[in-house]
Amino acid sequence: MNSPSETVFISEPKVSADALVPIYPSQYYHDHKCAYKFVLSRASNVAALPATPRMELGTIIHSLHHWSFLNRLTGVTLVQSEQKFDELVAETERRLSASLLSAHLVPLSSSCDVYITRRHSAVRHAVREPSAKGSGGARGARQLSEEGIESLDGLIKGSMDAVYFTGDAIDIIDRKSGDVKRDGLLRESYVMQLKLYAGLVHDVEGIMPRSLALIDGAFHRYEVDFKPDEVMALYSAAKEWLAAIREEVLSRPENLASLADPRPGNCKYCQLRPNCRPYWEVIRQGAQGYPMDFASTVETIEALPKAHVVRFGGYDRSLSFRVKQARLSAYKPTLDQLKKGDRIMIMNAEISGRQLEVGDQTVVMIDRR
Repeated sequence: MNSPSETVFISEPKVSADALVPIYPSQYYHDHKCAYKFVLSRASNVAALPATPRMELGTIIHSLHHWSFLNRLTGVTLVQSEQKFDELVAETERRLSASLLSAHLVPLSSSCDVYITRRHSAVRHAVREPSAKGSGGARGARQLSEEGIESLDGLIKGSMDAVYFTGDAIDIIDRKSGDVKRDGLLRESYVMQLKLYAGLVHDVEGIMPRSLALIDGAFHRYEVDFKPDEVMALYSAAKEWLAAIREEVLSRPENLASLADPRPGNCKYCQLRPNCRPYWEVIRQGAQGYPMDFASTVETIEALPKAHVVRFGGYDRSLSFRVKQARLSAYKPTLDQLKKGDRIMIMNAEISGRQLEVGDQTVVMIDRR
């Protein structure tokens, strides 16, 4: 594995209106709830928290099944599927190991609590018998995987997991590595994503899809109900929202943080929250329901025999942050950069009394704004 080398500094976001185009169906559901998150995602200099181990594993499984689809003519054996899965894991872990923000996630087999069960299910379902090249069957029948599609005006773009064309009929399938239901209902974000893809298909092909379906991590299929008028209303709303955000960036670029909507539901899993001043303001005020994130001014850094301890100034003087020797290698490059007066950000910490400690998802950054 490579050794992580960079220290992560927070600076003022820089973004242009041109960078906001296109928007992807997979991000619209979450980002339209907090427009500032979308703006930050297109800034050229923001620091993002690493994806969770489950998210990384989901990406691996998605890649595995796309690879399996591409090899459908020759077939895929169990051994080949297992080898490909392990190759994708190794590739992902090399990327994670190269960054201070994500090195602690390696190995995924330890940091991801569903690794074993999801691996077993994924490699088993990636196995397929050889299939002969299509001959006969429905006129014009074809199937595509990871089919890229872009609206005629370039505002919305995406890649559909599986698309089936049969004559003038189009069926779209979106595969997810985990559950597609919450509280007995299909997840609203997944349904909205598929409906936006339906709008894209209608825009580009002039045909409203015949069916939309979700497939979960256990390979169960769920049909998504939709109405053409509903699809087109959502499609138009997404474009109008994007146009309004672009206008904000053009008209008042110095006040983009006003687009933020900090609340637990928006912030809990936001990977861009280190860059959001409104988020840190609600954290400073002691609001409940947010992640265990902390930011303060450094007073001293002590290298003790069994740990490095950072103490804070101002109102946070009674708090301290401790990194034990067993965890130190992932955080020492950043701690070595710290000096008195710097503002430190500690994300996803664990707390015991008046002491912050490193947890499985803890990230440390330096705020140089």
